[in-house]
Amino acid sequence: MKSQRLLWLDAAKGGAIILVVLHHSILSLTASDMAHPAYIQLDALLKQMRMPLFFFASGIATSFLIHLPVRELFARKLLPIAWIFFFWSLVLGIAFEGVAQTAPWAQGGALWYLANVFFHPGYGMWFVLALGLMCLIAFQTRSLSPVLVIAAALAMTIHNDLSLFPRRFPLFPDWIVHNFLNYTLFFFLGLYSPRVIEIGAFSPPQIWRFLAAGLTAFAALNILGHLSPKFLELSQTLRATSGTVVGLCAALLVSRLERIGPALAWFGTRSLGVFVGHGLILIPLAWLLNHYAHEVPAAAVAFPPLLTLLSVAGSVMLFEALCRLRLTWLYVLPPRVGRAIASRVPVLPDNAGRVP
Repeated sequence: MKSQRLLWLDAAKGGAIILVVLHHSILSLTASDMAHPAYIQLDALLKQMRMPLFFFASGIATSFLIHLPVRELFARKLLPIAWIFFFWSLVLGIAFEGVAQTAPWAQGGALWYLANVFFHPGYGMWFVLALGLMCLIAFQTRSLSPVLVIAAALAMTIHNDLSLFPRRFPLFPDWIVHNFLNYTLFFFLGLYSPRVIEIGAFSPPQIWRFLAAGLTAFAALNILGHLSPKFLELSQTLRATSGTVVGLCAALLVSRLERIGPALAWFGTRSLGVFVGHGLILIPLAWLLNHYAHEVPAAAVAFPPLLTLLSVAGSVMLFEALCRLRLTWLYVLPPRVGRAIASRVPVLPDNAGRVP
């Protein structure tokens, strides 16, 4: 069994991916006017927690690899991310080619779609793209002072909050760039805080105190934002930080529960399979609800959690079934393939320092 100091990290990833699936469920139902208004408000609050927490956990995971030699880092981190991004963009594009709103290569065929998908990722793949770019930046800046890198990420985030960056970008849609700038800070906070796993050793009273402080700040910032839309726009980083604290504390507490903690951590180890595969379950189910459930509007309040539960369960079963069929390569680039490709990468003299 995993150490308690690492169990909470998998529990955090498991909780974050459930919130991501819930978000996509609410979006799908909102598009067809089938989401209860309360869920739209809830989704706006959870936005301040799910992706900051996910990127923070991803930064911690990357911190264990960033000091590796160039080719090993390419083989174990960067190439697997690229594989997931392009392979699952293609799979999801094929799967939903017939869906009118998403027909991915109607304008130029599959090759055009794959060439364009890097700049216009769909089906939630923007997260994988952003994670890969952050890992590249982390590798290129690993010889710099962590304080300097985090300060630069904080400055970018603040400038983004203040809308000092242009609203239009030549290559990427502006929403992708703004998401990237919003969450880079949390990735680097996780990257340069590998000792954060020691918070798994905190006592429950200490965790409850942090949770109370995080909830208080989270509630206060959102109340002020409700009273002043301008403050809501300018306080994105503060709200995301307090939301991350709440998420981390919740993961720490849940991971200590005898049965629920290990179960959520187990689920967290399969978060990649859920992330890339849940759309295969969610979109057809949302289509069925849209066509056959309009006659029962009173049941709409149950649709988002039901759609989330079915999508999560279905994607986990799909992941387990494909792995048992020895098709794990659909989710993870085989190490020998990664090393074979990485061996052809030209290597410059590596004078980079190591992450402390």
